[in-house]
Formats: sequence, C-alpha cells, structure tokens
Amino acid sequence: MAGGGIGARVLYGSPLRTRRGGRLFTLAMFLLLTLALLGHLSLLLGDIGSAAPVFFAGIGVCAVWCVPAVLVLWRLDRRERESPWLLAGSLLWGAVIATGTAGVLNSLAGAGLMLYLVSSGLIDTQDVRRLREGAEPESLREVLGLLLSALAVPVLVAPLVEESVKGLAVLFLLWLLRAEFDDVRDGIVYGALVGLGFSITEYGLYLARQAMESGAPLTFDLLVLRQPFFGLNNHLLWTALTGAGLGLARQTARLPVRLLAPPAFFALAVTGHALQNSLGVLIAGVLSDALGYSPQTAGTLPGVLAAWLSSAVANLVPQAVPIGLLIGMLIASARWEIGVIRQYLVDEVGGGPRAAVTPQEYVLVSADRPFRTRRLPPYHGQRERAIVNAQNELAFRKWHLDREGGDAGLDPLVVAWRQDIADLRAAGPPGL
Repeated sequence: MAGGGIGARVLYGSPLRTRRGGRLFTLAMFLLLTLALLGHLSLLLGDIGSAAPVFFAGIGVCAVWCVPAVLVLWRLDRRERESPWLLAGSLLWGAVIATGTAGVLNSLAGAGLMLYLVSSGLIDTQDVRRLREGAEPESLREVLGLLLSALAVPVLVAPLVEESVKGLAVLFLLWLLRAEFDDVRDGIVYGALVGLGFSITEYGLYLARQAMESGAPLTFDLLVLRQPFFGLNNHLLWTALTGAGLGLARQTARLPVRLLAPPAFFALAVTGHALQNSLGVLIAGVLSDALGYSPQTAGTLPGVLAAWLSSAVANLVPQAVPIGLLIGMLIASARWEIGVIRQYLVDEVGGGPRAAVTPQEYVLVSADRPFRTRRLPPYHGQRERAIVNAQNELAFRKWHLDREGGDAGLDPLVVAWRQDIADLRAAGPPGL
C-alpha cells in the first residue's frame, strides 16, 4: 500500500473489494440506473421533449450559478481532503440517478396517494375540477379537498421520496468508503453535493416546463426563485442534514446515538423539505405579490429583484432551524477534528528527516482553530497543503484503528501516509 494510488486507499477495507460486496453494489446500481433511465426517458420522450434544449441549457446555467456553493463545500473540506472523484461522483449521483429515480417514484407514489384520497372520499375530483375552473366553493369540505389535492404530492410524497433517493447516495458512501468517511463534516459535504446536483437538474426541468407553459423561458426569474443563495439552500441543506446524521453515527462510539442519529436527521430533512413546499411557497407568493412581481415585470430587473427577495425570505424562514443546526454541527465537527489530529499526531513528532511531524509543526497543530487551516513554513503552495493533508489523513486513520482495535504499526494506510510525508519533504528545498 505504501506509495499506492488514491483509488487503492479510498477502497481500503471497502465491501467493493469483496466478491459479495461487488455483486451487491453492481445489482443495486443496475436497479437504480434502470429507474433513473426510465425517469429521464419519460421526461425527454413526453411533453417536455419539445423543450429538451431548454432543459439542458437550464442545467448548464444553474451549474454555473451554483459554483459558489461548490467553492464553499470545497473550503469546508479543507482539513482532510476527500478525493475530487468522490466529490464529483456525489454531485453526479444527485444530478442523474437521484432525479431520474425520484421522477419515477414520485409519479407512482403520487398516483397511489391520489387514488387513495379519492377512493376514501377525502377528495372529490369533480369538485376540485370545478373550483380550479373558477367556480365559487359551496362548502368548507370543497376548499379542504382542493387544498389536499394541491398539497398531497409536493408536501406528503415528494419530500419523502426525494430525500430517500438522495440519502441513499450518502448511505452508499458510508458503506463503501469506510476509510474515507470519518465524521459529521464528511457527511455534510457528501450530502450537500448530492443535494446540489439534484437542484441543478431540477432547475432544468422546471425551466423547461415553464417555457412550455409561457412560450419563453424566464431563466433568471426562475433561477433566483429556485436558488436565491447560489445553491446554498433547499436540496443542498436537506441532504446535508441526512449526511450529518450518518456522519454523527460514524463519528460517535455511543450506540444510542449511532442508532438514532440517522433516522432523526433524515426526519428533519423530510420535514424541512415539506415546510419549504408549503410554508415557503406561501411566503414567496405573498411577498412577490406585495413587491409587485407580475407577468408584466417578469424578465425585467425589478421583477428579478422582487423574485429574489421573496425567495430569499421564503427560504430563510422555514429553513432557519436546519441552517442553524448545520452551522453548529460544522463548528463542533471542526473542534472534534482538531482534537483528533492533536491526539493522534503527538506520537508522530520526531527530529529525523522521516518524521511525520516535527516539533515546530506540532506547535502549529496545537494552535489550529476551527475557521482556518494551519500553515506549514518553510513549505508553501501545493506541497505545503499536501503535507498538511497527509498528516491529517494519518491522524484520522490512526483514530479509526484505535476504535477498531487495529495496529497502527502494521496498517498499510498508516505506512502509506507516513511515506507520502517523507517523499514530500525529500522533493527538494522547502521553498520550491
């Protein structure tokens, strides 16, 4: 393993390296990709097929718009870098597999729920049709039936289905990449990327539908409505919550927390999603009317600004608790990570050329803080970042071994990270 490639380290101890684990993964991916393919084909071969160019253009526009979110997540991952391929894979899972699978499951579950509501008498389709055509309601039951028909899928079905298919990606990463998935921060970053990918494709879908309804896509109006904070909202937040729960289960040794954290945080994600699809939509509608947004102002600068302000408030109010919770967990996770690094690097301190940590460097390790990454003079640039990352990876690997009863003196990953640090030091004068 010493000097081995990043792929070998990422998959160290992974079920993918076993015959049974490989078969299970292949079967699961085949089923998910089949569902995703059916979902996307149903979109592109159905009504939306005529607006396919708008759909793909919307994906491109939203991807560029959400670059700040990617940069924020890359910054959050600075203390122990994950493989860029894993991060890109998480984004693509959300953009391709999760959206296509959710499209199929949303349709099936929504149809089943509506069939149940109609058969049970909770909704009268004739009453709903009449009210939607502008008739006056004759009873409170008719009003409630109309509301239930409008909210059943976006509030009761979509949050559960979509958070499930997105959360499955983070669960897969936890299962497959045991040597890489360490703590709450990893769960938040992986989950946020899955959610961001979902948001990007979903925007393309909404833009195509809006173009078919109005005849012309309102690109920026819809962009600020769906992504008022450059991607740092909605699906990114909700799947980050699911990831935080899985990361907390990975990080802690307490059995009750390991059992309860994943379902509890998943429930928070589903609840936040449902609130956004109900209370958030209501707030956005009221504010946009109050700010003068109308078909006449749509596409103009005042109209876009009104849409952005109404969407920003409509995101902040229902999502205040998830946002605050994630910020608090990121701060706590940073402190925990610093503690692990200090604890497991202290016995790596030495004065020789092959020491993983010098005494001067450990002083900097001890002085590290949550909102910064330690420097490592006299090194700088890429080599400085590579040494710091290798030292941190070494510390987290030793933490894993300590929990699992392994021997750091014999572990191939520990040997590999120590060798990396020695090779980086020997690569020439520190200033180069």
